[in-house]
Amino acid sequence: MGRYKSRSLRKIVKSEINDDLYLPVFQRGFKWARRKQKKLLASFLVDIPIGAILLLEGEGGEFAKRKLCYRENNRMQESKPCEYLLDGQQRVSTLKSIFYDFYKEHEEWVDSEWRNMYPPLRNRWFLNLSPEEEHGDIFGLSDLHFNEDSIFNIDSEEILPYIENKRIQLNQKSRWFNPGYPREEIPHKDKNQVQQDVAESAANKWMIPLYSLTTKYETSNTVHELSVERIAYRRKKQIKAEVADGEKNIVDILEPIEGSIEEYVENDNNEKINVAWNRLETRWTRRVINYLESVLDNQIPTIELKENEVDRAVSIFDNMNQGGTPLSTFDLVAARAAKNRPLEESLIDQIISTLEQPIDLPSSLTSSLVDLPEEWNPSLMDMLDADDPPSKTARKYILNILSVLHYSDTLDGGVNGLESVHAKKRKQLEMSSSEINGNLERCISTFSRAMAFLQFRCGIKTIGDVSYDLMLIPISLAVSKDDIWGSEESVDKVEYWYWSSIFSGHYREKQNTRSMDDAELLLEWIEGDIENPFSSRADNMFEANVYTDDQMLLRELPEPEQYPVPSAVSDTILQYVLSLQPKDFLPSDQFESIPRLSAWSFALGDTFQDVQGKEYSLRPEDHHICPVSGATSLSQSADEIRGDQKSVLNSPVLKTTISRTANRIIGDMSEDQYVDYLDDISPSSHLLPNTSELGEREDETTEEYYFRAAMHRLENIKNSVRDELDRLNQ
Repeated sequence: MGRYKSRSLRKIVKSEINDDLYLPVFQRGFKWARRKQKKLLASFLVDIPIGAILLLEGEGGEFAKRKLCYRENNRMQESKPCEYLLDGQQRVSTLKSIFYDFYKEHEEWVDSEWRNMYPPLRNRWFLNLSPEEEHGDIFGLSDLHFNEDSIFNIDSEEILPYIENKRIQLNQKSRWFNPGYPREEIPHKDKNQVQQDVAESAANKWMIPLYSLTTKYETSNTVHELSVERIAYRRKKQIKAEVADGEKNIVDILEPIEGSIEEYVENDNNEKINVAWNRLETRWTRRVINYLESVLDNQIPTIELKENEVDRAVSIFDNMNQGGTPLSTFDLVAARAAKNRPLEESLIDQIISTLEQPIDLPSSLTSSLVDLPEEWNPSLMDMLDADDPPSKTARKYILNILSVLHYSDTLDGGVNGLESVHAKKRKQLEMSSSEINGNLERCISTFSRAMAFLQFRCGIKTIGDVSYDLMLIPISLAVSKDDIWGSEESVDKVEYWYWSSIFSGHYREKQNTRSMDDAELLLEWIEGDIENPFSSRADNMFEANVYTDDQMLLRELPEPEQYPVPSAVSDTILQYVLSLQPKDFLPSDQFESIPRLSAWSFALGDTFQDVQGKEYSLRPEDHHICPVSGATSLSQSADEIRGDQKSVLNSPVLKTTISRTANRIIGDMSEDQYVDYLDDISPSSHLLPNTSELGEREDETTEEYYFRAAMHRLENIKNSVRDELDRLNQ
């Protein structure tokens, strides 16, 4: 089990400096702005908890790794035991950058440190003991009286004004806080003299450098100690002058140090008075330095996992970081893969670059389709998020495919030996670096083929529109084989399985086991080893109780508002109709040609023109087919329909996908105009009934009339799907 402990910041930073603690490379880059770093420091200085960190024991070569605060990966694969920081990068990197001097031993600091460090961490941090008067005097600088215990009783907001950072910029090497000072101007100065100069400059501004607190120097005193000493000495001289000018009372100042000070003053015992002044200076110096050193001993809660508990890390991380950037199994797998990959291309880089490359669309996939694109690549399915590509969904699918491809090759029974566990975290994390990298190219190719199948055969516009994630496993295991991918009969069988499985409700439960069982059955059927094992599903389409049956789809359930149509069903109905490449609902007298709609034409953003040459882009919108009686326009009708989930008007069989342009044109029509318009554009390609099929509307209410329309369209959809499956199974 994970061990719940705590460690001091001093120990954590020491472990990292000594190469006993690393970041695995799946951790995102450092993101925190300086404002957020400052708030963390304020909390830490007054010992307000900053949250737990998650550590995993391991070997140095288990994951590709990097040092805290640096962008470049550490390519050494030494096998000595170490720990990996799985959660807490932003916080620990911030604190290390504040309390550690990266530049102390590097003459070539620009190239060795500065360029490789994340830009938000290129700072030196200070306590400025002389902020604006309104913020008080929590360090007791005014009279050199400081109680280090009292600072832990204040709020972090009170210490914020005392915190200051100086950015390290290459054009400011002559500034006293810059690592380049004074190397360019006075190169003969030794390190001790440089320390003295920096401390003097800091003290003149009442500032204490924090970057030397965890750093060992060759000189006897560190720069923060020297600065505190000089601040105390400088302030002592000022207080003496203020006493001489009558601004302060010497007894009030020195009595806490020397109880007999009033007697010494009366007797003009200057020797004893000077001793008291020196003791005041020394005590304040010692207390401030002790306080700063004690900050490093503040405890940070840790959750420490053993090496064999890596599969628990994701769950623990997610519980610790609800609302933050989640740690995923994919991240851990990518980090493991990185240790044996070329430095210039990570696993993620390879995935992204491959998904952006066009792939060949075989005739086995597209022979029955029209208006095919000249070029297509999987990234068109909205899987490369701008901030952190590939998308979370793409990562999940790729990892599942990678895992089942690997285990189907290594298990004795091949695909027949696959179980649901082989698409789960534990087995995925058992794959070695060589196994991950060895299967990656085939995995991405298989994923690309699966995405092409879903878009061109199944009407799926984007990766987020896939209804059942695990249906991708049977699809992928089938299309990964070149002979299946190149055979129209085989691809047809995959499509047959797809529609029959969804419309029969087979995947409404037990997806994990059913996807693995189907992978085996589908391959055996394609390879001719068994008769069609899915015919019973085809026979039972649109009959799954309270799922795809008529009562559900026509909203005839006793309490329909308690049983909304499952999104997987309603989405798949829309996708099926779109896979037929229906015509758009555009008036032929206003547009040169009416485009055929398809998932790929929407993904590509195909364009079309009106008769005046104005260009429009295809953008998909769901269209409610039936207007509400009494609505002034169809757009108002749609708003009313959406508000009544129990009405048949909200049935998915009364929806279809058209272009945004067509929807805008229709939106201004009245009900009568709309009905006439539908007849004119021949909506049969959307499987819609026309008025001749419906007959005259006599004494029916609006609800009754459109219920009849819904029944007609549902029957059209059922017949179309059955006919399609008959064709696919020839």
